[in-house]
Amino acid sequence: MRKTRWVALAAAAAALCLGLAPDAKADGHEVKVGVILGFTGPIESLTPPMADSAELALKEASDSGAFLGGKGIIQTAVDTGAFGNFAVADGMIGDTLIEAIGDALNGTIATLPGSATENAAMFIEHAAANGVDGDGPFRGKSYDAAALIVLAMQAAGSADRSAIQAQVMAVANGPGEKILPGELAKALQILADGGEVDYEGATGVELNEVGEVPGTYQEMEVEGGAFVTKALH
Repeated sequence: MRKTRWVALAAAAAALCLGLAPDAKADGHEVKVGVILGFTGPIESLTPPMADSAELALKEASDSGAFLGGKGIIQTAVDTGAFGNFAVADGMIGDTLIEAIGDALNGTIATLPGSATENAAMFIEHAAANGVDGDGPFRGKSYDAAALIVLAMQAAGSADRSAIQAQVMAVANGPGEKILPGELAKALQILADGGEVDYEGATGVELNEVGEVPGTYQEMEVEGGAFVTKALH
């Protein structure tokens, strides 16, 4: 019986590592954990409470503030007096960490991919209007990447991979009408009419000669219980 129970538990643990479902938060960034269960078939009546139980475990991990290190490491350093100054990166930036540590976090420095430009602010506003939280690491870049693929398809008149690749540079860089966040419909129409676009999007896209985008990041500091942008690089 013990062997059977451990096999079943191992299978359940493996299932939790696949797919997309409940979230467990590691101090400021989301970790997706999937649950694959038999929602149809002979055990479907057992499945809803099984899913609820798995979500309960994830909620406990998320609410603890100690998931994947984060708060636990910093809190230990504060409690023991080991360190008084901290430096964190994108996944640790968020209200969750500040709420967990409190005033001891003031003076902490941080780096966050992206920049606080007018384009970035437009994207955050556009995303919010469509039920999406666009204020976080790599979200503007993800929007821009998807937008460039769609625009390259339109310019090529095809969804063929090589045709898309041949048009990415043309829609990303000038000449052409500048396209900002939320203006994809406008850009698609311009291309359909035979015109040219210069996609800037959320991150001010400008590809270099080999198709790469120079990176930008914000230098931040915790002041008065909030992450504040101090410089753009």
